[in-house]
Amino acid sequence: MSFTLRCDSCSNDIDMFDIVDTGRKLRVHPGSVQRYRRFGQLDGTSIQRGLYFTAKQIGEFKPEIPKEVEAE
Repeated sequence: MSFTLRCDSCSNDIDMFDIVDTGRKLRVHPGSVQRYRRFGQLDGTSIQRGLYFTAKQIGEFKPEIPKEVEAE
């Protein structure tokens, strides 16, 4: 589920995406999105009982590759 928030200070619209939509945009499983968030690799916003991400946060995401995988 995605929705749009309006910023009170600047009146800009901000698109917010849930874990499933974020996973689709990043081409990863929603569980991976939760893991990235938990380990601080992806910023997100908790709203009530959900976790949401802006298009900017999704676009800036760069997954960290473990050193063991880079060495191969």
